[in-house]
Amino acid sequence: MDPFPLNSTGFVNLLASQSSPPIDVDSAEPGVNSPGLVKPAERRNWTTKEDLVLISAWLNTSKDPIYRQ
Repeated sequence: MDPFPLNSTGFVNLLASQSSPPIDVDSAEPGVNSPGLVKPAERRNWTTKEDLVLISAWLNTSKDPIYRQ
């Protein structure tokens, strides 16, 4: 039995079938720079110790698919 018959639509119209309706650029919804939006009061400043812990954890993470046992 052929898993890919020639008359199957399969992936032929995949891109067209997932299209979304166009977005109206002139819509009245508020944008990102709208004056009504509230910004956070302050950003968190990380301590040097917290930075070192984060960097150490990142460096100790193996990217190899095979890890010796």
